[in-house]
Amino acid sequence: MSTDGQHFSLGPGEGKALFVLGDVVTFKVTANESDNAYFLTEITSEPGGGPAFLHTHVPQETFWILEGEYEVYGQHNDGEKYTIEATVGSTVHVAGNVPHGFRNVGDTRGRVLALYAPVVHQPEFFEEIGIPMASASAQWPFEQMPRNDRIIEVLAKHEMKLLEDLPPE
Repeated sequence: MSTDGQHFSLGPGEGKALFVLGDVVTFKVTANESDNAYFLTEITSEPGGGPAFLHTHVPQETFWILEGEYEVYGQHNDGEKYTIEATVGSTVHVAGNVPHGFRNVGDTRGRVLALYAPVVHQPEFFEEIGIPMASASAQWPFEQMPRNDRIIEVLAKHEMKLLEDLPPE
């Protein structure tokens, strides 16, 4: 990490890494570093990974696909579900409190930059539900996944609404 009071930078693989519900979330720019303007993370997902359940949260979320193939899906106000295919270089923006989820639908590990604004709840949610890792390249602790009742409790605490059932444990 490098900072001089005016500039902040992280190299590849740097940043606080947490194992969050089957993915690795690496903090790239925190609220402190952006003067509370936004929160930027890098999310790494195995094939089939991602929060593959409809949910809402206060901040808007913008995805930039760095590696892999993803689907971002959501639900319109009338209840109709939709899917957006997102490949390398794609950007998908989801407004705050809009039902959505995403998943890695490719055959390889994928990476996404996710930007959240305003900076409310997401960092704290990741901190509370996540398992600290030495780095994003460390072994993923799948055996430490929280139980569904814990996930539901932490989602509610951080003003995130679950709109469909979690996968069975």
